[in-house]
Amino acid sequence: MTSTDGDIKPINELINQSFEYELSTDEIKIERESIESWLGERITGSPEIKLLIEQTLNDLANYTKIRCGFKVLDPKLFSISRGKMNYSGLDFKLEKIISSRLMKSETIAIFTATAGDGLESEAKRLMSKGDLLEGYIFDSIGSETAEGAAAWIEKKIDSMALEYGWKTTSRYSPGYCGWSVKEQHKLFSLLPEGFCGITLTKSALMYPIKSVSGIIGLGKEVMKEDYQCSVCDYTDCFRHHKLR
Repeated sequence: MTSTDGDIKPINELINQSFEYELSTDEIKIERESIESWLGERITGSPEIKLLIEQTLNDLANYTKIRCGFKVLDPKLFSISRGKMNYSGLDFKLEKIISSRLMKSETIAIFTATAGDGLESEAKRLMSKGDLLEGYIFDSIGSETAEGAAAWIEKKIDSMALEYGWKTTSRYSPGYCGWSVKEQHKLFSLLPEGFCGITLTKSALMYPIKSVSGIIGLGKEVMKEDYQCSVCDYTDCFRHHKLR
């Protein structure tokens, strides 16, 4: 369903507003096949491993606190140029891969998503007592859960932007395509403190570890483009795992 001109809401309703959501595991809908793609065929070839993954997924709600949210920045304070983004005097060095895909954006939405710390804690507990494979399964499910929450919030931003007559780009995160992870601190400075329960270390790593943050471009003329993994030098990436 698309909005007609008469249905479009005034964009000022959305600017500088923060939206947070808590999701159930049913809303993420992680499939066993997704986890198998993380682990690789060598690990997941046996029926026993497939059953272990299935059992862990069935018990997922006991290990997760899935939260996600976003904030749309004021277009009057936003600008984008080749390799750079600026908001209210705060400079971001995005590099050309990301900036070229945001070039027609009128502003951005900053998003965060997290699986909580339960899966990561259980993975560490299992590995510490020698159950390395089971721990790795929990760790992989944690990564997939965080990415599932990020995909959910991306769709939420897409649908909400449509109500205001805007389109969206794909999502991009610090640490990818040459964008330094250290710029997490700049991004988080524009969000409410403790947004979605996520904090940063001094080295700009997120806690809980199974978390995702990033930006999505918004505007009347932007478009979603396929991720060009062939031109990105970052290989420890959920898209890399899914495409291998």
